[in-house]
Amino acid sequence: LYKSKPKGPELAGILTGKAFVNLTNLAEEDFFCWVLMPTLKNDALELLQGLVQHLAVYDMSKVNEDLLKELYENLVDSETKHDLGEVYTPDWLVELTLREANFKAGQSLLDPACGSGTFLFTAIQLLREQGLAGEKLVDESLNNIVGMDVHPMAVTIAKVNYVLALSPDIAKYKKTVALPVYMANSLEGINPSGGQMVDISAGGKDYFHIPTSMAEQPASLDKIIDEMGKYTTGDEDMALEGFSSYLESQEFKDWVYLWRGNLKIMRRLVKQGRDTIWSFILKNYYRPAYLNRHKFDIVAGNPPWLSYRYITEPEYQAQVKKLVFSYGLLGKRDGKLFTHMELATLFFVLSTDAYLKKNGTIAFVMPRSVLTGAKQHKRFQEFLQGKYEHTPTELEKVIDAEEVYPLFNVPACVLIARKEGQIAKVSVKTVKG
Repeated sequence: LYKSKPKGPELAGILTGKAFVNLTNLAEEDFFCWVLMPTLKNDALELLQGLVQHLAVYDMSKVNEDLLKELYENLVDSETKHDLGEVYTPDWLVELTLREANFKAGQSLLDPACGSGTFLFTAIQLLREQGLAGEKLVDESLNNIVGMDVHPMAVTIAKVNYVLALSPDIAKYKKTVALPVYMANSLEGINPSGGQMVDISAGGKDYFHIPTSMAEQPASLDKIIDEMGKYTTGDEDMALEGFSSYLESQEFKDWVYLWRGNLKIMRRLVKQGRDTIWSFILKNYYRPAYLNRHKFDIVAGNPPWLSYRYITEPEYQAQVKKLVFSYGLLGKRDGKLFTHMELATLFFVLSTDAYLKKNGTIAFVMPRSVLTGAKQHKRFQEFLQGKYEHTPTELEKVIDAEEVYPLFNVPACVLIARKEGQIAKVSVKTVKG
């Protein structure tokens, strides 16, 4: 990006993303921009300038996906990774999973818990292997290969890996690029019984409300959120009137009252000194609702491996419990089993229902224990046998990795299933090593 070492304003631009002219969201004004607060900015830029001096001795053109993955593994502490249910997925298993899922050009693919982006990176590499290059490869990737994750550092690294996978084709790309990797919880904003609104907690009793129908137009919705940010200070009545006039000019008259309420919350957060990244959060949070309405040919990845008993946040506990009951993975009389409930099975069922097209393929790396006789997995196993009426799904392939060592702390497998498709026989492949 720079022929010389960046300084002052250029460093700030790298943090906020303004330095990346054609990559609109490689970096954003998100969780990592707190160092640019007025009281910290000068000291922070001085510290960053020192970091640039140290990095100058390295050949940054040699940075690759393996290095970034290792960086992520070392920067995120083991306790955080455990709380998120994250497990490292080796490249060979990612490639095998995508090949067995028959991923090919022309198909759309979502990784709903993408981590540092290994599935996204590998999917792009497979497109290149299939003969795509240049503008065609970049277009195909940006339109069809999408990732989400809840960890802000994971999302940042996944975006960089996405760019690396497209290098050098993206350097010659003439269009503006918005990388389809979002900081969002795949379980959020999804209601198995349907819903007209995405509700986003702002703390306490305050909730931002975004109509799911507006999620159909992400570019317009992002502009509304940006515009709202311009009316967070000054006289409230004038701000509400100005924002309302903007909304009406954009033909969103039916939702003016709702967005006035959103603006009031945003203004209150600004007044309390709590608004630093709400625009970023709002833009990312509604993405699951959008992707739910634009389903994928393939959903692939390694979902969180986490038993319910290890979820410590009460609001998240309640959300997971509600979804588990909604999808029938456990009944309300199965209280004793709930602490052993595996979050990966909820991700599998919800991702199939919410994000996968009819006849689409889901391919997830999973704990092998979900296939055993444990009572808490009984209904998940019935789901894989096509016995779930809401989303008829049948297991198509199993890749048994129990004899691969070392891999994970517990035996693993890959489950590949077809949504509403006819499966003649389940194939099993055993890998060793």
